[in-house]
Amino acid sequence: MADETGEARSQTSRDETWPGAIRQLATSSLNSQKHRAREGLGEVARAIRQSADPLDHEGRPTAARYVRDAADRVERFATRLDEQSFGDMVQDVQAFARRQPVLFVGAALGLGLLGARFFKSSAEHSMRMSGATSTGGERTAAPGAAFNRSQPYYDADLPGAADL
Repeated sequence: MADETGEARSQTSRDETWPGAIRQLATSSLNSQKHRAREGLGEVARAIRQSADPLDHEGRPTAARYVRDAADRVERFATRLDEQSFGDMVQDVQAFARRQPVLFVGAALGLGLLGARFFKSSAEHSMRMSGATSTGGERTAAPGAAFNRSQPYYDADLPGAADL
């Protein structure tokens, strides 16, 4: 009987630590992603800042100043992202949504559309690179072979291809 009670306590103890372990793992993963995002945004800020130099050389100091201001804002956002906890970020987003609901919904819609466009173009690119067709038919070109225009996807189907 004592063994059963000890076993039950041990099982209860393990069950209570499961959510904590999952929460800790999720927090660790989110912090790692935040750090990577911080590094990526830092690179974006440097690239933006470097794009201001040609504007200075072209005699367009006002445009260069705006570009540098944008780079500074990206860096500040990256620093804030790295310094805030995930819970604080969620609270900030919720507060923004309450203050500016129309802007929040518009931004969410815009991000959703951009994400959908990205995934769609990624899938099309993968299909083109693998030689697959959208109808599930046979391959018309072997990987690495010259591009076969009888495939349903080719450069002219890409958005902006007519502008090239």
